[in-house]
Amino acid sequence: MSRIVAGLHVDDMPEIALDVNTQTESPLDPAYGIRGKTPSFTIGTVSTLSPGESATATITGTDEDPILNLGIPQGMQGESGRDGQDGRDGNDGQTGATGATPNLTIGTVSTLSEGASATATITGTAENPILNLGIPVGATGAAGQDGHDGQTGQTGATPNLIIGEVTTVEAGGSATASITGTAEAPILNLGIPQGAAGQNGTTPVKGTDYWTTADKGEIINAAVAATLAAYPAAESELF
Repeated sequence: MSRIVAGLHVDDMPEIALDVNTQTESPLDPAYGIRGKTPSFTIGTVSTLSPGESATATITGTDEDPILNLGIPQGMQGESGRDGQDGRDGNDGQTGATGATPNLTIGTVSTLSEGASATATITGTAENPILNLGIPVGATGAAGQDGHDGQTGQTGATPNLIIGEVTTVEAGGSATASITGTAEAPILNLGIPQGAAGQNGTTPVKGTDYWTTADKGEIINAAVAATLAAYPAAESELF
């Protein structure tokens, strides 16, 4: 029949004799079983959990070198402490140097679109600050009511327009017109551009390009004389 000691079947284990001469104790203690190794515990990860969570503990590593990992919930927020007493007033500081009086001037003033936000910037120095402004255009107002009809004006004089100075402007220039004088006697002054220069002309050749009256008479007489010389009988008939 087998005996069970500390969860082990003693009959299944090898025989272990007790050395009587040395009286050395056997590694098997019949009352408690085999002596195990003393574990060397180390702390592994320690995590902070949210308030109200349950603490956690896990063991990793080996039987000889176990690692204990812990999860510790954060403590609940305590009640607010009482207000402390007011501290004593500090000593007065030393009087600072007299500052320069700023000379403020207006810089740029820009017109912004209707509905935009107005702007203001300061440039320059502490002694000479420059204020730059951006002012939006105001919204268009409603149309005003029609005004009353004005009184009938006096009858105006009929103007007597006359031509004043007429000048010649260089070729290619622009024509000008101005009115001087009075409303009753206006004077119209004109500036008229000169025409562009024409192409160079040619001198006509007498006998080729033209004939004078005398030339024409000589030609006729010469033709008659040549005819009479060719036909002598005709001269007696003519004369």
